[in-house]
Amino acid sequence: TAAQIVSLVNRLYPLYMRWGSFTVNMKVNADNGSQWSYNTRTGMIPSGVTNPAVFMVCDWGKKHFKSQSFQYKVASNGRDIDWEAYLEHTSDQGGTYVFKVYYLIVGKNAEGGSIVG
Repeated sequence: TAAQIVSLVNRLYPLYMRWGSFTVNMKVNADNGSQWSYNTRTGMIPSGVTNPAVFMVCDWGKKHFKSQSFQYKVASNGRDIDWEAYLEHTSDQGGTYVFKVYYLIVGKNAEGGSIVG
């Protein structure tokens, strides 16, 4: 159970872990071009967490485009995550897409461990 994992982790190291997902809606033009979208997910890393490691991946709506990239970084305030999705497409791929972004955040927690799903 999550409680057992937290108990074990707290004995070894003050660990913070959070995982989940969010969606990105992107309108793709019916041309041979590119689109991009960006935003900031605020408050993703609590103030007591230090040395956060972030892993994010986009499922691209289970579609294949000419080129696609998903980038992210911890913002300068140490709590938010800035992300950007970019894709190049063909003219027959126009439409509105819903992409799912999965994330995992791991860091040191000075106040003891917690695992948030």
